[in-house]
Amino acid sequence: MWRWLLLVLVFVGGTSLAKENNEDIFEKLCYIAGNVSVLMKKDGEAKSTLDKALYGDEEGTRFKEDGTFTADGCGLGHIMRNQLCSHMPGGYPPLGESDRHGCFADSLFGTFWCLCTKGSNREQDLCGLSNLGGVGSWTSWRGDDHEQNLFKAVWGGVKQKCFKNNTVDMETLKSAVEGIKGKGQQQNGKYYATLGVTNTNGICTGTNPGDACVTYPADSGEPKIPWADKILKAIEKLNKTHNQAKSIYSATTDFQHQDDHDDHSDDPEDSNNDDHGEEEEVEESGENPGSHNASNPSRPKKKRSKKPSNKSTKKTREALKDILHKNDGSFLPQPFWLLSAFVV
Repeated sequence: MWRWLLLVLVFVGGTSLAKENNEDIFEKLCYIAGNVSVLMKKDGEAKSTLDKALYGDEEGTRFKEDGTFTADGCGLGHIMRNQLCSHMPGGYPPLGESDRHGCFADSLFGTFWCLCTKGSNREQDLCGLSNLGGVGSWTSWRGDDHEQNLFKAVWGGVKQKCFKNNTVDMETLKSAVEGIKGKGQQQNGKYYATLGVTNTNGICTGTNPGDACVTYPADSGEPKIPWADKILKAIEKLNKTHNQAKSIYSATTDFQHQDDHDDHSDDPEDSNNDDHGEEEEVEESGENPGSHNASNPSRPKKKRSKKPSNKSTKKTREALKDILHKNDGSFLPQPFWLLSAFVV
């Protein structure tokens, strides 16, 4: 009994730790980011939309693959962590409210930084990245290379875990993204949804324990997550394109099969009969006394489009023999075989 109780406590404690250090949400985001990176290489049509979902755009914060970034459209001058990670205003009261909050949270790249970079409370092993060698923490901007070096270390850990040996199934990816949107929880009765640890006021300053998070505005209880919406839009577009291509391929294949069926549906016996009819027409035209030498009536005019079968040629010869010979096998005189030809 004590053994089972110990196992239960270990399981519950492990689950709680995973939630407190964002490891559970990180695994889901890691799967999504890895699949998006592969999909960008395979399908150029939606690459721009997926690229903005992963790395952001110039209107807010644009991240680069080496871990550096530009944030011309983000923050309010005195850049605190909450201004970059939370759409909820009020983290730095003197600055008031602004729509320039939360631009890191608008991309997957920035979301990883907000969830996985240590704050002043020195969280241990955020996102399961083993503290990144203890390179520092982040609550505000110091103005030197400290943050850039820290972010490069975080991004290096993310790539190591998320960008290897991935395959893409768009339906599974779609379900994963929709699952993230369902994870958001309202804060203090306000329409803001937070991803990350739950013991936070949603401002995501990083100054308090469990305050490594991202916060999004919500509409009718559904979080408005820019990077998630972009991925879903790209998947919808790709599925539509693939379905159209599949329909065209199916229609083309059906047409080819029908064409092959028509080519093989002609009866060989009918072809022989057609050849036989053409042969008889040639022979009869050869017997016209107005167009041929009467002394050589068996020489037909060469006017064929098809080579007759042996069977058709034999039948034609037998019919001609019956016309030109008597019963005893001798030739009929000219007037009689001509008359016979007309009778036949």
